[in-house]
Amino acid sequence: MFMTREIHVFMRKSAWLRAAAPAAVLALALTACGSDDDSEDAFTPGADESEQTEEAAPAEDDAPAGEADAAEEEAAAGGVPGTLGQGEPSEPVPYEEGGTVADLTITADRVDVGANADLASLNTSADTSGQRPAYVYVTFAHAGGDTLEYPRPISDTSLFLTDGSMAGFVTAFGDLGLPNGCPEGSGDSPPTIGPGEEITMCKTFLIPESVEPGEVTWESGETELTWQLSG
Repeated sequence: MFMTREIHVFMRKSAWLRAAAPAAVLALALTACGSDDDSEDAFTPGADESEQTEEAAPAEDDAPAGEADAAEEEAAAGGVPGTLGQGEPSEPVPYEEGGTVADLTITADRVDVGANADLASLNTSADTSGQRPAYVYVTFAHAGGDTLEYPRPISDTSLFLTDGSMAGFVTAFGDLGLPNGCPEGSGDSPPTIGPGEEITMCKTFLIPESVEPGEVTWESGETELTWQLSG
């Protein structure tokens, strides 16, 4: 299990939010391993960190022998069922948004990795030393069902690293301004996605300089998809 911390800082708004609050909020979510606590600790610059505590999570029991045997059989059969290759589209899977349901064909196109120096323009008080940005591009094609209003299926995307850890992610209302990062607007919700339409969206993560991206996952409802990254 994983525990997520969020650090709030100010960023400029995207065009569709310019009529809203004077300053948008960027949440830098730094993910750590080793906790079964699903709660989120929100950290705000200037807050007294001595008042923010974490509870130690009990160690997980070893998997039952039956599950271990099943995992070994699965590996011997050629990998995890449902695992796709980078750039390979999924079968249509259900996606629900605001009470409407549509089938989406989903493709994890690629992951672009930047350098630590790229984070110099990131307006955050979080310590980003030893980190670098990774940009995950995913295409969603509407394969049938209802027209989705302001959907954001990219939010269900996660990035796992070659050491098995989950990458922390960065969310913001607007362009982060990172060199060669996600194009402006690529993380925003489109007004609609109707039958036959598709959209490519981008999500920004932070990963250690010493570890490479390993796989992209997308999970919504009963659906979980995994793409093994090439290279």
